[in-house]
Amino acid sequence: MRIFTFLTTLLLAFSAAAHLCRAMGAVVLTATGNIPHTNRGQFIKKRDSLIGYHERTFARAVEIDRAILIIRAE
Repeated sequence: MRIFTFLTTLLLAFSAAAHLCRAMGAVVLTATGNIPHTNRGQFIKKRDSLIGYHERTFARAVEIDRAILIIRAE
């Protein structure tokens, strides 16, 4: 059940990505990869500590905050 919830959250997040502005609240998900519409720039070591811990970087990403997830779920 947790995997289903996780995958549903990711699906909602990516479907919302084309219509995103800058995340206003606390960011709960940062998605990276070949994403055509993004709302943030490149990797910042202090801000992206979990990704930096795993020695990864990115050029573009999408930030999703809790409010966006709640709006898209309704």
